[in-house]
Amino acid sequence: MLHFKLSKITQTPAGRENALKIFKKNLEPLMRKAIHSKQILEIDIDNTAGIAHSFLDELFGNLIRQFGAVVFDRISIVSCEETYLIPEIKKSMLEWYENGIHENSPLNK
Repeated sequence: MLHFKLSKITQTPAGRENALKIFKKNLEPLMRKAIHSKQILEIDIDNTAGIAHSFLDELFGNLIRQFGAVVFDRISIVSCEETYLIPEIKKSMLEWYENGIHENSPLNK
């Protein structure tokens, strides 16, 4: 199992552009490794000062945009502090999968 701990990257995860930067620098390489090695990538979103929904939408949406449906089988989202976010993240991922890039994504600019 591979691990990505959001709090090690930022304590204040906010903004779509920030999420896109973190995706490209940190999460994308780990996801490639997880797919290549057929491992699960555990994504821990706890221990931050709160998480903006737009940040989560962009971060997880770009996983789907870049890697497609395989992501659904290769990630595990972990949160003991804000468990209500997990179904919201999964819903957002499904929307990106079905509809493409979110209209507010910096990728649309």
